[in-house]
Amino acid sequence: MSVRKRKRDPAAYLSDDLIVEILARLPERPLRRSKCVCRSWCDLISGPVHRRRLAHTDAASGFFYHANADGSWAPVTDLKFTGLCRPPVEGGVSPTPPLLDQEFAFLPPSYTRTHVELLDSCNGLLLLRYYDASDELAAAVYIVCNPSTQDYVELPPLPLPEASHVHDVIGGGAAAIAAVDHLLQLEQERRQRLPRPAALTFDPAVSSHFHVFELEEERSPVFPEYSPFVTAVRIYSSETRRWVVRRSGWNYHVAYSGEHAYLNGFLHLATTDTENGVVAAVDTEGQTWTPTRPRLLYADAGSGHARELSVYALEDCGGGAGRWVLKHRTRSLDPSGKVWFGKQHRLVAIHPDCNVVFLFDSRRRSLIAYDMDRGTTRVVHTFTVATGKHHFFPYIPLYLQ
Repeated sequence: MSVRKRKRDPAAYLSDDLIVEILARLPERPLRRSKCVCRSWCDLISGPVHRRRLAHTDAASGFFYHANADGSWAPVTDLKFTGLCRPPVEGGVSPTPPLLDQEFAFLPPSYTRTHVELLDSCNGLLLLRYYDASDELAAAVYIVCNPSTQDYVELPPLPLPEASHVHDVIGGGAAAIAAVDHLLQLEQERRQRLPRPAALTFDPAVSSHFHVFELEEERSPVFPEYSPFVTAVRIYSSETRRWVVRRSGWNYHVAYSGEHAYLNGFLHLATTDTENGVVAAVDTEGQTWTPTRPRLLYADAGSGHARELSVYALEDCGGGAGRWVLKHRTRSLDPSGKVWFGKQHRLVAIHPDCNVVFLFDSRRRSLIAYDMDRGTTRVVHTFTVATGKHHFFPYIPLYLQ
């Protein structure tokens, strides 16, 4: 009697790296279904090792954007989305990717959409800020959400000065109580004057937890015409679910330019000191403050009449030190030399694979992608609004829990 040999699954001979390469080419729905094939595939897709690789190759990646003539913030109802790999439909607008709730309908009805603004994006998560129009003294509420999975988290209120600490400083008695109340009222009113800059940091390949930074700024009383400098940072951790306040640990005045990036546990802030190319950094605990950190790309638009695009990489030299290395420099954006980098171009973002720079061309009213390897450009999206005040938020869908 012959015994039939059980055939081994051919997929068992494939290495994990090869399987990941195959999975990375799948659209979002088949990728999610692939988690049900077997336990090993589920671990590959859901695990932190390959999470960034699978997310970055998703065809639904693109930019949220809005355009305001005065450059002010805009509610989420004014947001639009353009994809990197999806051809635009009639009118020049890219279709919304499947599973992406662009209307933010998953937020509670109490959040009036016209009073919710998008502040930042980081690796699939968005940072929102909500203002209660019915209460002018109410503090703004921060919300972190994933529009692809429709999950959201409302952050607790920012900490006020502790009454016990103020009491110890000014002494006891009825006068102390009145002083404490006055100080707390001043702090609450001060927080409502101007919205503070805020940033979201999140790396799903390292941890499922995120951090939110809020920068406290002050203007110099001697030179009020200069940009305000950072005096303190409030940091929220989703792991501890608490805010902490850290006074600035930089040994010089850092004036935040509005651009930032997150890498290797540090929030990197571009400063207004463009002449010296200063990039300041602080870790997620507010314990380490440094001018630079390793393996970060930085693009400089240059100044003067002959403008050029320069891309630097901050490389680790060992012992915590780093040095900037020039990776690419050009004045021409195409091989023919007919498209020159000029004042009409504004830096928007650098592709995660670090070989494509996204620029906004105010003359052509277009978002363009410049390939540093090939020296070529392509138009990603052409806008219909005649204003240069476009705000862009890079978005990479995160479907993995």
